[in-house]
Amino acid sequence: MFYNFNRHKQKTSPAAVTETEAAAVKIAGKIKAKQRKLADWMNQEMSGLPVRWQKAILFAILGLGVAYCIWLTIPYSHTDKESHTFQSLVGKTSSIKAATPSPKQQAFENYLDSLEKAFIADSIYHSQQNNNDHAE
Repeated sequence: MFYNFNRHKQKTSPAAVTETEAAAVKIAGKIKAKQRKLADWMNQEMSGLPVRWQKAILFAILGLGVAYCIWLTIPYSHTDKESHTFQSLVGKTSSIKAATPSPKQQAFENYLDSLEKAFIADSIYHSQQNNNDHAE
């Protein structure tokens, strides 16, 4: 008679769980158990170190992460946007060129540009009308 708005909050019955979902839950449980075991071991090992060493290790790991991010971004930051040349894994030089937009996409972009121009012109017209109305 009434619509159940909180259907998404209700737990599913055990019969509704499929075999693949049960396997996924089992695998996720194993992964979580290994992660907890690793975290406990790391906590036990790190708790024996002085705070100064812990900070040094933290900043070293952060420095490596920042250096890796910089190493990933710098090679392509100064190249032109249309063509990027890079060494592939095999060692051959390949080039990637930006795809030219399809006629449909160009027509759609022209339509959006015309809408923007019409909106701006309409805004200017209405602001002038409001100014004229207030001036009188």
